[in-house]
Amino acid sequence: MRFKRLSQEGWVLWREHKGIIVSEVNSDDEYQLFMLREMIEPFVVKKIITTKRPQVLAGQLVSLTDEMEKVKNNPVEFMKKDMQFHTTIINYLGLTKLGPLWDKICDDMTRLVVQSVRKRRPPDEIIQEHWQLINAFWRADQDEALECINKHCRLIVETYHDDIKN
Repeated sequence: MRFKRLSQEGWVLWREHKGIIVSEVNSDDEYQLFMLREMIEPFVVKKIITTKRPQVLAGQLVSLTDEMEKVKNNPVEFMKKDMQFHTTIINYLGLTKLGPLWDKICDDMTRLVVQSVRKRRPPDEIIQEHWQLINAFWRADQDEALECINKHCRLIVETYHDDIKN
């Protein structure tokens, strides 16, 4: 039963006469994940600022960012906390149809970090960007919040592109 679920979630592949193998995230998958995040997250941030109480969300994000600080030397745990931070933002908007898509993105991003030998952004930079976004939510400053999340997404994509070139 567990293997069936892992297969449904894309973590393993069933190969005839070879059994089960761990699936890999290829460069096209990586690129698509980054592009999806670049499309979804700014939309969600804008909607939160204009339709919700972003200060409540900011309060929730503070503890997650503190937790990220504690695990910044463990890439897998750091990524899990980072995705939890972003998932909290996505879920705060309350779009139930977005949840399954976002969960798939999170799973694939986690697999990417577990399997990847690619260059990673420094954790301290990511944490700093999160604090900037939190502060924008505290002030309900839509322009700053959008600038923060767009920069955050852009830097993820740029790091990916720079690593491919080298």
